[in-house]
Amino acid sequence: MRIRLHGVSEEISKFTKLFKALEESEVIDILQQSKPYADRGTSKYYRVYLDVALKRGTDEKEQHDF
Repeated sequence: MRIRLHGVSEEISKFTKLFKALEESEVIDILQQSKPYADRGTSKYYRVYLDVALKRGTDEKEQHDF
């Protein structure tokens, strides 16, 4: 699954840490993470792309409904 994080750099940093915590908890694998891309113009927003996959063997009962 490709996930696009879009926001100010502080927000992106917080959510990147959240995804890394999920990876350390063996819920997901982060397959790839892009560098931050600035939006065009004078925007304060950035984009980061994450390619993630659920860990194999993750029991569906243990997954959370969001």
